[in-house]
Amino acid sequence: MANAVSAFLDDTIGGGAGDRPALVTPTETVTYRELLALVGRAGNALRGLGVEPEQRVALLLLDGVEWAATFLGALRIGAVAVPLNTRVPPAEWAAMLRDSRARVLVAEAALLAELRPALVNVPHLRAVVATGGGATSLQALLAAAAPDCGPEPVSGDDMAFWLYTSGTTGGPKAAVHVHRNLLACRHYGIDVLQTTESDRVFATSKLFFAYALGHALLLPLYVGARAYLDPAWPEPGGVLGVLRAFEPTLFFSVPTFYGRLLRAELPPDAFRSVRACVSAGERLPPELYFAWRKRFGVELL
Repeated sequence: MANAVSAFLDDTIGGGAGDRPALVTPTETVTYRELLALVGRAGNALRGLGVEPEQRVALLLLDGVEWAATFLGALRIGAVAVPLNTRVPPAEWAAMLRDSRARVLVAEAALLAELRPALVNVPHLRAVVATGGGATSLQALLAAAAPDCGPEPVSGDDMAFWLYTSGTTGGPKAAVHVHRNLLACRHYGIDVLQTTESDRVFATSKLFFAYALGHALLLPLYVGARAYLDPAWPEPGGVLGVLRAFEPTLFFSVPTFYGRLLRAELPPDAFRSVRACVSAGERLPPELYFAWRKRFGVELL
């Protein structure tokens, strides 16, 4: 069996990380043991909605504990998670739901309100679960589900999740990732960044991007570190608040946002807790690299 979720939760807890913080948000902190229970509840809730192995589960959620629990819960039961970009128009969400043939959609209530008129043209969708209150909300389903959920036996080449491309060269296309792909985070994360359980990880990119998913969620869970997940879209002032409160040791962003942070004139010691910053997603201009090192004194990889 090669269900990747075991490597990020069961094995990490088996190594002694059970009571350590795993995920931190502006409103809560969950330990590895608590996260495993939530993932089990999510998996059982999805099974209760009729989801079977290889069927798709779409996520239209903001970054947070529920995003992680639903994503990993889908993988744990052998289903295929399909995280959707929360910043595209509802017509694109509907197109991705049709293309993926998702059986279940788990969505933020506010985003679902925008999407609902288009759901009449999504024939394969069998259930829609929204955040918020009510007996059928995501929170209620998680609370009612059992926390114990053994991982579905899969091979390393079985589908784990789909991520849609940005559509810059045509319509968005689903890039299919298999279970063994998730473990690729260890090569850069451990061999290059030397990430350990003492690290605190924060990325300005969102989890529906592979960059953030790999480095801001999978990597810290793999080594037993802690990750900060912020539902808000990144702004320099909010990032400064996270830097002060969470004190990350590894920081991930993209050149465009690094430029915004420089222009925001943050204090020179804003990144005092960070031992390395990482840039990806687009070309990093040399002038930005040197300006960053000069202002903040932190290496930008």
